[in-house]
Amino acid sequence: MKNKRPKMVMYTFNVKVEKPEDIAQISELTKPMLGETCSRVRFICGGELIVDIGQLIPYISKDTTAPRRGEWSLGICGMGWQLLDEEGLFTLATSNECQKMALTRLETLVSAKVVAFEVDYPGLGVMLRFDNNQSLKLTPFDDQEGSRLIYWDLLTPTRSFIQAGPGSQWLYQRFEAIEPDPLF
Repeated sequence: MKNKRPKMVMYTFNVKVEKPEDIAQISELTKPMLGETCSRVRFICGGELIVDIGQLIPYISKDTTAPRRGEWSLGICGMGWQLLDEEGLFTLATSNECQKMALTRLETLVSAKVVAFEVDYPGLGVMLRFDNNQSLKLTPFDDQEGSRLIYWDLLTPTRSFIQAGPGSQWLYQRFEAIEPDPLF
């Protein structure tokens, strides 16, 4: 018997970023991620970097090659990224290099704990800091004006996600099951 998806209710709010206070709620929403361990880093189709944080959990996806994701799963698509050393002086890997080489360096994040998730105003860039003294810095592309790409999204363990961009906006969606979910 095939598992059916539970009936869900969706709650959404959009925030247009016009002042620093407009991103403050992202800090509150991501606070439970602090102290969680990076479980995997990977690239998916189109070169999107995925950073899985927390225990790997099952989820329903069209991507049958990876039917598990981290409790927190950060997808980086419409922004450049850099893996930085503890001082931020040296770049260890970037979104501009060969994925195979970058992945080797990014895998140094696996088993490191998240110590900060800082969102930049007004560009919605992110500094994701780890306890191994490395940081993943997300920065807008120079030619980003007018792009329709989502900059980054973060799936959470509570059936919600945060999506930044395109433009100066972010979105929060939360789903609640009306009936039991066969995956949990």
